[in-house]
Amino acid sequence: MINQELFNALQTLKQSEKGLLCVIQIKSDDEQDIAEFDQLILCAFRLRELGVIDFTEKQVRKSYRRASQRYLGLICQLKYQANELLQFKDYSTYRKAMEEENMNKTAKTIDQSINFYGNVVESNVAINSNQVEQSINIGKVEEIIGNIIDILEQDPSLKGEEKNELINDANMLKLELKKEKPRSKIISTLYNTLANTASITSLVLQLAPFIPSII
Repeated sequence: MINQELFNALQTLKQSEKGLLCVIQIKSDDEQDIAEFDQLILCAFRLRELGVIDFTEKQVRKSYRRASQRYLGLICQLKYQANELLQFKDYSTYRKAMEEENMNKTAKTIDQSINFYGNVVESNVAINSNQVEQSINIGKVEEIIGNIIDILEQDPSLKGEEKNELINDANMLKLELKKEKPRSKIISTLYNTLANTASITSLVLQLAPFIPSII
């Protein structure tokens, strides 16, 4: 599930679609327009990483006129996943649908054993991989990670790329936990990164019961 900022960016790109391509450029030299457009392009890069849209570096028009402005335009193509997402009229409708879908998935089995040790702000997860079985309430995991993303989006101490990376990590952790055979090393890395972020530490710890053998 993508976050609201990426969903809104995808809607903006869709509005600029001409034929098979989305062609978008900055509106003006106004400082607010510059900041908003730069953020839109950063979101486009994230959407490309997630396989939602596609473009090459040559299709990104960069700015060299001022230090505060990075981008002037973008040409990209929406992929199948983008059109699937845009069937929802807004982010709240999309998120509700995703939560309802995952509530129907009652359990998953994880083959790894994960041990939690160290202080909360310096947490670590170690993988022993000894064939431990555990059921996961996917709906509850979705709820907790949804709350984590909401707090990250509102955290004033996080700026730009750092905030986006943490939100992406939260989404990746959720997807990994939903897999039939989750990769324990990835779970370990993502869990540690999120647990070491002060504003969401308590929420991340609520995920502990859904990861096998966290102590």
